[in-house]
Amino acid sequence: MSLLMKIAGSECEDFFPYELTLEEGFSCVYRAELTVFSKTLLDVNELRNLLERKASLIVSQRLTGGSVTRSRYVHGIVTGVTHLGIAGGESKSCFRYKIIIESELARLAHTKLSSPWYRRTPPSIIEEICSHYSIRPFFPEQFINQSSFNKNSMFEQSGVSDLEFIRYLAAMYGITWSFVHEKSAPGRLGTAALYFSEGCLFPFPLYDYSDKRDVYEVERFDCINHNEGQNIWKMNKFQMENTIGVDGMEITATYPRSNSGSHEWRWGQTGHGKKYHSYGSLFHGYERAAQQWEIDADIKRSLFAQNVACVTEKENWTGEAENIALMPGLILELWHFYGQQYENALIALITFSRLHVRAQWPRDLVSPPEGGEPQEITQIVFSAKDWGKDSIKRFCVSGQEGESKWI
Repeated sequence: MSLLMKIAGSECEDFFPYELTLEEGFSCVYRAELTVFSKTLLDVNELRNLLERKASLIVSQRLTGGSVTRSRYVHGIVTGVTHLGIAGGESKSCFRYKIIIESELARLAHTKLSSPWYRRTPPSIIEEICSHYSIRPFFPEQFINQSSFNKNSMFEQSGVSDLEFIRYLAAMYGITWSFVHEKSAPGRLGTAALYFSEGCLFPFPLYDYSDKRDVYEVERFDCINHNEGQNIWKMNKFQMENTIGVDGMEITATYPRSNSGSHEWRWGQTGHGKKYHSYGSLFHGYERAAQQWEIDADIKRSLFAQNVACVTEKENWTGEAENIALMPGLILELWHFYGQQYENALIALITFSRLHVRAQWPRDLVSPPEGGEPQEITQIVFSAKDWGKDSIKRFCVSGQEGESKWI
């Protein structure tokens, strides 16, 4: 196992990344925590100056025999630096630091605003908020249909952070965001692209092999045949439980309860110009130009999203493995699981992962602890959703006047 790190500037050129914990998931701000060794002593001002600098990681895993490596990439900004003191003994010692690297989206959590948004769609609001931080979000047509959103909606950002408001908008309409980290050369800085999706299609996470072998969107694992061609990782545990999904939000008709609109949803006429309102945890209303069918279609869309996210019973899988490629967006296909035939293979989409790796001890830099050199570690714990042909995935909207359909 090897770790390579690049931080903008020259202060960290001799940093040796030794241990990494990386957490990432759908609609989450990914977070990498590193322990690094260095011969350089940085003072308080130098440590402070590292904050918000661009940073890149390359995590490489040796396969059988060590002649081929599998690599993945992480790009973000430095959001935390801690001096951990001196490591090693009298014969050979150096300084130890903890570095936190997160997505640039983490900066949105530090600004709380109260701001109205009139005649805007959720994607257009998200795009404008991100532009204030020089972040460009992507809304590919195959992932999200922007033209289907109600353009006569209005939203109130009431004293919450920009990140919390984006989470609210995304959860209300069943929108998911994820990141794709570009491949970068050692010693070079890369970027992570932010994608939004409302359907069951997500961008494929990038990783590669040193021998240029093909990488597939569906990784296959055979529980009977133990050859590296099909078993490119060691699966230590894989189990399932049925639970109620809680990754969305609830919306409730709270005002006015006495007035009922169409049979689709309770809606009210309030105030000057008969504006229409519905309520979630934040205010959400409609301009007076909104037609009744538009309001009903918009609310139906939200209800479908909440039904999938909050109500529908799902098969939630958890597992432990030794493959750094198991990251959100990757699809697993398990052959002969519990003796099943291939046509009954279990298929699951990874939604969250926690990677813990430890490289070789830098013996040229620092003397090992009294107990000897710690062993290398490659461990990943992940969560996945059932993604088989009979599973309920997510919903998308198509057709006229907000007509919805399940996929």
